Amino acid sequence: MKAKGVVEAALFSSSHPLRIAEISDRTGLSKDVVKRSLDDLRRRYNRGESAIEISRIGQSYIMKVKEEYSDEVLEFSESHINRDVLKTASLIAYHQPIMQSDLKILVGGKVYDHVKALRDLGLIITRRRGPTYELVTSGAFSEYFGLPSSNREIVKKVMAERIGIQ
Repeated sequence: MKAKGVVEAALFSSSHPLRIAEISDRTGLSKDVVKRSLDDLRRRYNRGESAIEISRIGQSYIMKVKEEYSDEVLEFSESHINRDVLKTASLIAYHQPIMQSDLKILVGGKVYDHVKALRDLGLIITRRRGPTYELVTSGAFSEYFGLPSSNREIVKKVMAERIGIQ
């Protein structure tokens, strides 16, 4: 088995972003081999005519459809993030910075699970503000959703369009 193929198969099979250490631990490949394989795969996918790309999200990597193809294939795939969590992510992007207590009013009690899921994916940053948390999108948020910029106003505009908030 070729290391690059094992790393590629791991990314393809995973329903969530993978860290180098996670791939290394599960495959028995060294972290250096995994990193080199990821670098090679990213170059191959991201420069070619493939509709697939490998993106870095914080310290993790994910294989996903390139933004230019996402609208055409949306109905064929299940999102890595369920629709309710996606709506919460969009609300955070639109209203950022937003207090978790204010978001709870909009979303309800499930907000705590949604915030945890988004934080675990590295898509939002939480900062303690008294008895609650202030929520903002991270740099990885833009990359994950294929946004053209991490500028808050651009993120707000694009996510509002995607989820139908105007």
